[in-house]
Amino acid sequence: MLPVVKMRIVMLTRSLLSLVGLVFIVVLFINSGLFTAETSSSAMNNNEGKANRKRFQQGNIKNETIVFIYANQRSGSSFLGEIFNNNTEAFYLYEPLLPFTTSCKNLNEERKTLLKDLVECNFRNIRNTYKKTFAITGYKDQGCLYNTLCFISHHVPLVNKYATRCKVMARRQNINDNSEPCGFPLRENYLSQICEESDIRVFKILRICSLRMLDEVYSYLETRGYNVFVIHLVRDPRATMSSRLAIKLDEIADNDLGQQTKELCDRYKMNIEYVDNMEAAHHSISPGSSAVTDNRYLRIRYEDLALNTIEQAEYIYRFIGKTLPSEVKKNLKESALTLDKLIEEVKEKVFRMVENKKLEGGFEKYNEIFDKVKDPFETVRDPGKVATKWRKVLTFEQLQTIQEYCKEPMEKFNYKMLHSRSEMLDFDIKNY
Repeated sequence: MLPVVKMRIVMLTRSLLSLVGLVFIVVLFINSGLFTAETSSSAMNNNEGKANRKRFQQGNIKNETIVFIYANQRSGSSFLGEIFNNNTEAFYLYEPLLPFTTSCKNLNEERKTLLKDLVECNFRNIRNTYKKTFAITGYKDQGCLYNTLCFISHHVPLVNKYATRCKVMARRQNINDNSEPCGFPLRENYLSQICEESDIRVFKILRICSLRMLDEVYSYLETRGYNVFVIHLVRDPRATMSSRLAIKLDEIADNDLGQQTKELCDRYKMNIEYVDNMEAAHHSISPGSSAVTDNRYLRIRYEDLALNTIEQAEYIYRFIGKTLPSEVKKNLKESALTLDKLIEEVKEKVFRMVENKKLEGGFEKYNEIFDKVKDPFETVRDPGKVATKWRKVLTFEQLQTIQEYCKEPMEKFNYKMLHSRSEMLDFDIKNY
């Protein structure tokens, strides 16, 4: 009987050890933030858990949240980007892949490589990469080489952080500002430091050619332990093409409106098909392979964002596991002011300054704000009016051309077809 008793004791001991081990692992998962108390569905719980377990098993869990804003030109991505650009905890890059152009004929591996480097705060080769890319594409430089970052005017919060960092480092190293000014081009090592210290890293991307390609970057970063999310912004193709016509983007004109529209909606259709296929096969897709199957992919319409900005911004932040900061909410409310309100506000301020004989800067301030509202690349506009402006601008013939090429994505994104000029101008008839 003694051996039997011993055997039972051994088996009981092993069971207890296994139970203790299981509890220990669960505690580790909870403390590492891999389980959240709030989820949108059981499927999201399951898939996110799988992705997190994969990173946990690899021992590469990182605290940084990576967000890709993926969109087409003139789709409202600049407005969406401001949700993160004004977050003091975020590191935001506006179109870092600009030199590669929207053409997908070449340099696809190179653009993915640069994006991976930037996510990991490696800015060492950014200017050399830009220089080589411009030489191949022949694209017009938008200050990328001189400033280190493209479209420097869209990086004001980052430049302010940079200026503070540079001045502190200059004092520490006893550097005279006259001998080594904290100006342009921005120093790569300071950009890397600011990037590394940021909890959220956000990249507005127009020049990755497909969601499939972006998923390849996603999969790579997941294996490196990053918490990655893809926000896919779509917009009514009629509004997008109207905006492109208005600013003559890529020299677009009526005679090639059909070709440009076809390219836009062919890309939409390709990405729709990819997402649908991934969702259909999600049971056979390994965790960490796709943002779609890991529930790290969110498709959002510009029109919803424009008309319900705060609500949508809060939803986006919840999606990435964060809370919308109060300073961002305040900034969004200010940017949603109408053109008339802005003009009246400035006029009132200028009038008071004249009365008090303090006119200095008054007219300059007026012109600054008015120019911002007129600038098609600015974000200080009435988004509600922008969302429907195309209905007054397009001809009915142009509308028909766009709808002909874009029927499938319009139906997928729940945009309504308009069948006459009178329907276009009847705003009681909703287009989405």
